[in-house]
Amino acid sequence: MAFSLSMIRGGLVIFWLVFSSFICLPVVIMPTYVIRVFSRRAHRAYLRFMFGSFWTVCVVWFEKLNGLKVKFTGDRATGKDRSVLYVSNHLTEMDMPFMWLMPYRAGTVGGVKFVTKAAVRKVPILGWGINVMEYLFLKRNWEADKLKIAKHVSSYGRAELAWWVLYPEGTDMEPHKVPISQEFQRSRGLPVLSKVLQPKVRGMHGILGALVAANPHTVVYDCTMQYVPTLDSMPKLLAGQQPRECHIHVRRCTKDQVGSSEEDVKQWLQKSFEEKDRQLLHLEANGSFDGPGVEMPLGAGDVLKALLIVVWFSSLDGLIIGVWATYPAVTTAYYIVAVTMMQLWVMYYGDVHMGEVLGLARKEKPLKEA
Repeated sequence: MAFSLSMIRGGLVIFWLVFSSFICLPVVIMPTYVIRVFSRRAHRAYLRFMFGSFWTVCVVWFEKLNGLKVKFTGDRATGKDRSVLYVSNHLTEMDMPFMWLMPYRAGTVGGVKFVTKAAVRKVPILGWGINVMEYLFLKRNWEADKLKIAKHVSSYGRAELAWWVLYPEGTDMEPHKVPISQEFQRSRGLPVLSKVLQPKVRGMHGILGALVAANPHTVVYDCTMQYVPTLDSMPKLLAGQQPRECHIHVRRCTKDQVGSSEEDVKQWLQKSFEEKDRQLLHLEANGSFDGPGVEMPLGAGDVLKALLIVVWFSSLDGLIIGVWATYPAVTTAYYIVAVTMMQLWVMYYGDVHMGEVLGLARKEKPLKEA
């Protein structure tokens, strides 16, 4: 098997991300939960900075190293929007890193959180990180999920940054799922869609309601995405064989445009996915989405920032390895305890945040509006 330059680069980046995550999580993340004794908000800001640094490297890797062309149309995302429900069609199981492309431009990449199935949190290393980032894990049991949504989302005050990525289809766009979705649409007298699946409204209504209750300035970013060519496997993506282009169309909607009742959200979501279907057909026929283009290319400053992040974390990795070599017994014992705690947490305490497990979570008074 011949190895291309992009595969080698991709392999090195993935190795660095996984290795640095394993080395740094027990040292630069776990001990910082003591900050939560004094301020949950400050601790979350620290986590946004740390994880946003990793996601910055991923964005620059995709676009500057591997030559991904990102084409934006529609509304421009802004970091002034602190509380965002980011609603998107779900193309493949590899969508997650591509959802960082727009928030990176808005300066909010560290605040991106995904609404995903609970089983994902149990994956070693990946599960540790996404639990620390406080993703919203749902079990597809509405009675349990609605309580989880209300408790989790309400812990974010109106001044805190959180962009929640939601896939209302509930699954990715595999070809064999399309006829099932279309049969459902026919049985309900709904428009038959070919490029997206029928969205589910209950989760979006519950999450949006909780977000608005916590922050009345919550907005919805209605996102339509497509890759050219389409992604077809995780190994290829990890090896650097990504699409040539990623098309992203964004429509910014206020909470009043979406509505507050379940019926309002249902009608908005139905129209949204009908428009996504139209946009995807337009892209297939014309090579672009229907809407004004938004130029947001990465520059030399973005590359420099990513390089500084790599140098910083690599130096930290080296320092930790040096301590490990000097004090092997103590360091090994610490890592065994830390790794065991993190895996037990995600296996058995996934519905509870680590700060609550350690008894360090405390309520804070909401910040006053400016």
